Amino acid sequence: MTTYSFTKTPVSIDRLTQEIQNSSITIAIDYITLFGSDLQISFKSDLSTEEQTTLSTLVTNHSGLPLPQNTNVPVEVKIQPEQQPFAQPTFRTKRDALASPVSCAINTATDISFKMTEERYVSGGALIVSGAEFGDWIEASVEDPDGIIPSIARPSICENWPTVSRYIDKAFVEVANGSISVHKIDTYPLNAKIPINLYLSVKYHAVNSGSARSVAVNYTLTKKL
Repeated sequence: MTTYSFTKTPVSIDRLTQEIQNSSITIAIDYITLFGSDLQISFKSDLSTEEQTTLSTLVTNHSGLPLPQNTNVPVEVKIQPEQQPFAQPTFRTKRDALASPVSCAINTATDISFKMTEERYVSGGALIVSGAEFGDWIEASVEDPDGIIPSIARPSICENWPTVSRYIDKAFVEVANGSISVHKIDTYPLNAKIPINLYLSVKYHAVNSGSARSVAVNYTLTKKL
């Protein structure tokens, strides 16, 4: 995958996608993202020199007008179609997890971060905690520590940069009777898009009792087709 960056506004992603697909560029588009005027276009592989020139010309000449929508076409339903057995396959499951458990010292808040190496949609996950104590709690957010979001776009996109958004201000860890606790986070039907190179961040607050916790995290992720 290769990404090409431009400064462009306004941009209509659906029209720009169509313009690229109808051009002489033979490499398939992976995705297009837009933060303010920062435009990033990713392809499945490198473009040739000629294709890069074509892409730059397309972006320069792009009008930014959305494609027209067919909203006034009358439809008469005479026969109900047969119900399909499965949901429309618009997303593909792409679950992931931390590379290894993280040690969290007692009476300490420990940051646990997971970097998005590809664009994904997240709808929750689960913390698996060894040695959790009553009173332990977590907070969770999407973070931009590497400064991926352009400074001009941060006021409109981020809650308080480098925090993009907080989705758990505080939640007590559900402590099990045994040594292993599983705390599930489920935001369904909210399925939030997380662009590449942002971080899913969990901060684990361990109370001053017991011993160091060992925390693993599973993430419920999907990829849009």
